[in-house]
Order: sequence, then C-alpha cells, then structure tokens
Amino acid sequence: MKKKTISLLIFSIMGIFIMFVGIINIAPVNADSNEIKHIPVKYAYSGYDLLISCDVSCSNTPAAVLLMIRKPGVWQYNSTTMKLGFGNTYYAVIPSENISSSGLEYYIKVYVNVNVTITYPTSNASDNPLRITVLTYTESDVSPTAFYVGIIAITIFAVLYAVDIIDIKNPWGGKKNE
Repeated sequence: MKKKTISLLIFSIMGIFIMFVGIINIAPVNADSNEIKHIPVKYAYSGYDLLISCDVSCSNTPAAVLLMIRKPGVWQYNSTTMKLGFGNTYYAVIPSENISSSGLEYYIKVYVNVNVTITYPTSNASDNPLRITVLTYTESDVSPTAFYVGIIAITIFAVLYAVDIIDIKNPWGGKKNE
C-alpha cells in the first residue's frame, strides 16, 4: 500500500509541475506587441534597384504592409505593397528608374487591423521620413580591371622568369643562380 501511495504522490507532483511549467510558458497576447524592426537605408546608387525590407511582429497577420516613398520636396507619397518573404520579413524593390539624384524619403506603414496602424519611424513618420542619399559609381568603383590586369601580368612574368623562359637583368648586378 505504501508503494502505491508514494508512486501516486510522485506522479501527482510531476503532473502539477508539468501543468505549472505549461502555464508559465503560455504568453498572453499583448495589445502592444505590434512592432516593425527595420535597419534604415542610408544610400542608394543611381542606375541600380534598391531593396528595402523589415520584420513585422504583430498579434495577428497584418492586413497590409506598405512602403511609402517620395522625392524630397514633394508633398505626396507613393505607396508600394511590401511582399512577404521568409518568416515575418517583408520587402519591396524600388526600380532604378524611380531613384533620382535628388534622393528619396520613405517610411513603412503596417495596417495591423481596421483600427490599428503602426509605422517606422514610430512617431510622426509622414512628416519626418527616413532619407536616402543617392550616389553614383565612379569608374574606379565599378571596374577593378586595371588592378587585376596588373596582377596577372606580374604573375606571368614571375612564372616565365622562374622557368628560365625570360631573363630579367638584376639592377644590383650578379646572375640569377649566384
């Protein structure tokens, strides 16, 4: 009888422990859990498409995630629907023809539901958007060809010299094998 009582007590304690751990791990849905995580884009290059992405954490699936874009000095924003990528990541690609040398201003707007909208930046996003400076590549930025040609030429001469196909005079005198 004692073994059954001890076994029942151990199973009861284990059951209570499992229920207690299960109750602690259940996270209540917080109404303030809606959040946009985004690393602001500082620079874009003219002639190249621009990818903007963010992670959206909501208490439910957002109704819409929009990228609001405008040129500096323009009052009205153009909106682009951001597409769902992997997990909670949304993205939008701004085509290169929409990127001008004057730059871009943008913010992200998420419709969580009919009554809840969140933005990034969180406060006054439409009047204080993020700014992107547009840069242009110079020839040295785009093409390192001259550098690679130099390395290849030096390598070829070194190999030819090492196998005695060409003879390079030593400016300090002496011969190669001395």
